Amino acid sequence: MIIVIDDNEHNAYALEWMLNRFFIPLGDSALFKVVIVHTKPSATSTVDL
Repeated sequence: MIIVIDDNEHNAYALEWMLNRFFIPLGDSALFKVVIVHTKPSATSTVDL
């Protein structure tokens, strides 16, 4: 399972939701592995050109 997050609060909620549904209740017997990809906006994407 892959989840991509950035600095948005909605992404933190999505990560928490996924962990609570698929990992925490199952402990070591979880059926999935998780890969978290953290993205940062580039400088050009934050400036209107």
